[in-house]
Amino acid sequence: MRDRPNDHTQIHALFVDLKGPYPRLGVDCWGRSRNAFTFNAAGPVIVHPPCGRWGAMARLNQQRWGAKVGDDGGCFAFALSVLRRNGGVLEHPARSLAWNTFALPYPHKTAWNAAQNNTWVCEVWQSAYGHSCHKRTWLLYVGAQPPFELDWRRDRALATHQVGGGVHTGNRSKPRLAQKLTHLSPPLFAAALVQLAAHSDRVSYA
Repeated sequence: MRDRPNDHTQIHALFVDLKGPYPRLGVDCWGRSRNAFTFNAAGPVIVHPPCGRWGAMARLNQQRWGAKVGDDGGCFAFALSVLRRNGGVLEHPARSLAWNTFALPYPHKTAWNAAQNNTWVCEVWQSAYGHSCHKRTWLLYVGAQPPFELDWRRDRALATHQVGGGVHTGNRSKPRLAQKLTHLSPPLFAAALVQLAAHSDRVSYA
């Protein structure tokens, strides 16, 4: 059996920062200036739903500031529905609370884990793709074909900075990365997600 890409299929990136790498990768970008909730096109997607209400600090922020966990205006639910309809890949921080809320499969080893309905999940460190921090990340992939292997390195020496500057962990061995940079995907990682989205649209032929 062999496979062929649908060469003329447009790939779409939703909930992305236009200051990041995606505008230079030939994808249809949906940033703040476009209402992603109006998206209904065909073609595989890369979705980066906002993570502030789902991440490791979400419960603490709720206690301190009243920012309710999961109150993201429906972004994650919409991103997940588009992913399941169009195929592609969703990116969120490791240990995202959205995984439990939406009953998503958890990664359990350094590899893709297969689930039902053409779905796979994994954990990857963005430092393997040039991010200044480790940035442990969970990916949810939906596609007609199994996803290809990623760079699974978890080499702590690859990270030169850290998020938060050790305020809560007490670890100040590395400088703090500027807040405005922490959410941006490294160009190599963004390119890998574009390739994954394209791969999800492949069709098998006997």
